[in-house]
Amino acid sequence: MKITNIMPGPRGITTINGPILIEARQTVEADITVSEFNVAKATGWFELDGDPVPDAKPTQVSETIRVSVEDADVKKLVEKETAPLIDQLRAKDEELSTATARIVDLEASVAAGASTVDAPLVAKHAGGGSYTVFRGEPIEVLDKLTKEEAEAFNALDTEAKETFVADKKAAA
Repeated sequence: MKITNIMPGPRGITTINGPILIEARQTVEADITVSEFNVAKATGWFELDGDPVPDAKPTQVSETIRVSVEDADVKKLVEKETAPLIDQLRAKDEELSTATARIVDLEASVAAGASTVDAPLVAKHAGGGSYTVFRGEPIEVLDKLTKEEAEAFNALDTEAKETFVADKKAAA
């Protein structure tokens, strides 16, 4: 069976030979059981092309009942424990998709001749009492400013900001 991870990040799946990790948009050939096929289909993370192999069948009815009860309990436990992780993965996928779209937009802008040099400079808190100067959203220009320097910087006009950055870089 062909299994394609259609998500922007890696995903795991259990094959009849054990678990495997499938990278983003990668296709692998592997055999999975009907049960794993149904789980994989329900996640929405994979495109599945082919037929799964049948699940192993217990030899006795009492074994079937015991396994079914255990499977149901395990399934509930797994769903309870993995639900927050799945939510986190979906949130990270959304962040990754947003960032990827932003990169594509920026690359298209640069390819079209646009420049980020015209973007405004702004000092933002970088943590630990340090401030960083950015040009537009993603481009760090100058780091390790004090809070006072950052506040004074943000109060400057555009030309004074450019001079401030040039002077700081020259002194470094």
